[in-house]
Amino acid sequence: MLPAQAPAVEAGFFAGMVGRSPRMREVFGLLKKVAPMDVSVIVTGETGTGKELVARALHDESPRRKGPFVVLDCGSIPENLIESELFGHEKGAFTGAISSREGAFERADSGTIFLDEIGELRIDMQPRLLRVLENREVRRVGGTHVTGVDVRVVAATNRDLAKEVEDGAFREDLYFRLGVIHVQLPPLRARPDDVPWLIEHALSRQEVVKRHGQKRVTPAAMAILQSYGWPGNVRELVNVVSHLLTFSPRSASSPSSSASTSPPCSSVARETSASPRGRAGCTANPSSGWRGNIASTRVPFARAGSAEPGY
Repeated sequence: MLPAQAPAVEAGFFAGMVGRSPRMREVFGLLKKVAPMDVSVIVTGETGTGKELVARALHDESPRRKGPFVVLDCGSIPENLIESELFGHEKGAFTGAISSREGAFERADSGTIFLDEIGELRIDMQPRLLRVLENREVRRVGGTHVTGVDVRVVAATNRDLAKEVEDGAFREDLYFRLGVIHVQLPPLRARPDDVPWLIEHALSRQEVVKRHGQKRVTPAAMAILQSYGWPGNVRELVNVVSHLLTFSPRSASSPSSSASTSPPCSSVARETSASPRGRAGCTANPSSGWRGNIASTRVPFARAGSAEPGY
């Protein structure tokens, strides 16, 4: 890292999202138009591209912003509990139902519900969800009373739902009911020019500056980060920045010119096999700095005005 410079990403913001590339500007333009509309939206894109951020932006920029924003991950809930999580249950509806409980739709009343990984929803549950969307009312598991709900639905998936419809794995009527508007997020590898702005935005956050001091990436290191394919997209980039901040070397250095397709902070040299390894496959040696196999290099982060490693 070199001495910090003032952030220059103001022109590339939308509701907390960062991007200056033409593709992200198109996304931001669509979100700006769609957010005030009370219509259902499907957000598609690879894992880590920021689908939940889009859902949050649609909520925050809508007339429903003062209402609740409820997130339900359809892919992480056991099959026998998904109906209860969506629509709630009454006391005694099933073993373990010791009291009545609101479902996600009731909790999201007057606000927005974000159904993440909607492609994982069981085919037999899809008609119930469709009825809720069409009738704007829910009936809890084990109950007889119908409760009206006023909810905007934003759904997300990394699957090709059109193909799922063709294969009979996803109902066509539900697909069209959810996808009044379709927002497609590009992978990070398709917008490498956004990498510097994403990193600068991450480094300029108040809590980061307070903890690590003001930092920026050397031009040579930035070129390496921009040339990497980022299979984990923005989530992987943020994780890499976090690792590099944690094990900042004492001074900046420049990468070598050799290139590879390995993660920027993978296989960091260390004498011992007990190196810590993070989600992005990063290993660290605080005393010797970082060497990433993407360029057999050091990717340097140095605290401005300090010789101490940042943490």
